[in-house]
Amino acid sequence: MRSLANSPPPPPDDDEVYLAAVEGGGTTFVVSIARVVRHRGDDDEDDIGRRPTTGSLSIGPARLQILDTATLPPRDDMTGRVESWTPARIVGATCSFLVESRARHVPGGRRLSAVGVATFGPAGVDPASGDGSYGRILPGSPKREWRGVDLLAPIAEACGIPPSSSSSGGDG
Repeated sequence: MRSLANSPPPPPDDDEVYLAAVEGGGTTFVVSIARVVRHRGDDDEDDIGRRPTTGSLSIGPARLQILDTATLPPRDDMTGRVESWTPARIVGATCSFLVESRARHVPGGRRLSAVGVATFGPAGVDPASGDGSYGRILPGSPKREWRGVDLLAPIAEACGIPPSSSSSGGDG
């Protein structure tokens, strides 16, 4: 795991927005936690007087500051190879990373504002389906070992997002 934060997180602010992103391929997952930093005006400092750091991306009137990111399983530095992990191990490591990063980077370890999950499929994307498929890899996936794996519920829980808000994206 590699942290891109150059300084400790700022004191809590009701306006602060912290996000998680999970990109799930069948071999590796890339997981990140970021903070949305509001621009104050024409200067290059964020709302608490810090200059932008590496790992940030400007989006309109805000900047997304990547606080922590990891690729799971990690690539072996010597061989460049990626070890094959089971779905349970990848999802577990993803959740552990999110919990640990939240504790390190989010003031008070409070819940994240939102999480985005991009994955191979097919995946259940309809929260109103009523058949329990929402957030899961569907039975038609060519990746047999992933069929039926629930991605959304454990990831949302690791982000501190209550189950009632994982389908709506709201504060539930």
